[in-house]
Amino acid sequence: MLKILSEERGKIGQIANPIRFSGYRMIQELGLSRNGEIYEEIVRWGKRMTDTTITSEKVVFRAAKKVYSDEVLHVFRSFKRTGESNLNGTDRQEHYEVMLEDWLIENLNQRYVIPEDFNAYKMLTRPTAKGIFGNLHLWFHASQGGRSKRITRSYAICSTCRSILIYRRSNPPWALR
Repeated sequence: MLKILSEERGKIGQIANPIRFSGYRMIQELGLSRNGEIYEEIVRWGKRMTDTTITSEKVVFRAAKKVYSDEVLHVFRSFKRTGESNLNGTDRQEHYEVMLEDWLIENLNQRYVIPEDFNAYKMLTRPTAKGIFGNLHLWFHASQGGRSKRITRSYAICSTCRSILIYRRSNPPWALR
């Protein structure tokens, strides 16, 4: 969804409600095969995002106003599906419309929400790599790409981000025989 929103901002200059996209576009972005069940999964996702409630304490930051707040809020204000098909249902086309909440549109337009490179994420195969991808992407973005285009983080920092117990050897490697 963030990739679709990012491309929308690139075309128009900012994100505005409503956000419209086809089922085919979403399936294409996710790299999935087109079948009837996938359209139902998109609907379940839309309902879940509409029902999602975020309760924060001094965590929601309004980028345009530069203030934080305690809030109970949602991500999607509404989600709607419309569709077309021929009489036997073989040529199915579904379109979706999302109304984003104002706080999210504001932060997306101020570039305070950073879309991750989903294509790079899809190429990862190991759970650990997928688990630290968000942190590494954020660190890379914060460094503005860095001069060397390389980000270095210690094992301890990466372990802490994933709530993994840090493994410490009690004996130096040369003491093990």
